Amino acid sequence: MMSDFLTSDSNESVEFLTVAEAAALLRLSPRTLNQWRLQPGYGPPFVRVGAAIRYQRNQLSAWIELRTVSVEAPEKNPTMVA
Repeated sequence: MMSDFLTSDSNESVEFLTVAEAAALLRLSPRTLNQWRLQPGYGPPFVRVGAAIRYQRNQLSAWIELRTVSVEAPEKNPTMVA
């Protein structure tokens, strides 16, 4: 993996992924991520460094969490008769 790492002032490392690495992590094609970037507000946040596009691993995880859908069984209404 050719990811880039940076260390912030808080000594936390930030891992940057290439488009191909982010796509592999999300099980998507790089083309899908490229298309999503063209639609403002759609797709995961990214960083542009010159012509290079990078995704922060922690932001990809947060983006996935925001889109996680949990299906819960509806509560039974005791007043309803089946």
